Amino acid sequence: MAEGQQRLVLLLNHVLMQESAATSRLQRQQNRTLVLAWRDIQLVCRITPAGLLERTVLQSAPDLSLQVSETSALSLLKTLTQGEKPTMQVQGD
Repeated sequence: MAEGQQRLVLLLNHVLMQESAATSRLQRQQNRTLVLAWRDIQLVCRITPAGLLERTVLQSAPDLSLQVSETSALSLLKTLTQGEKPTMQVQGD
């Protein structure tokens, strides 16, 4: 599971590095934590000074929590490949 999560973080960082505006916005949020959850999978990340993500262990409540609502992997993949945002619940700053 940890290897898959690390690969996901690498993919997300690859996408972020293509968008300088995104990394600039994230740089202002450095050291904040976020939790991305889908079904029973949870990815905990910290925002680095470079505006990228790194896996971390949750020490306290996250600054931002994103819970993807779609339970079907196929439907989620279809939504993402069409360039649409999946439905999710957002908590935090």
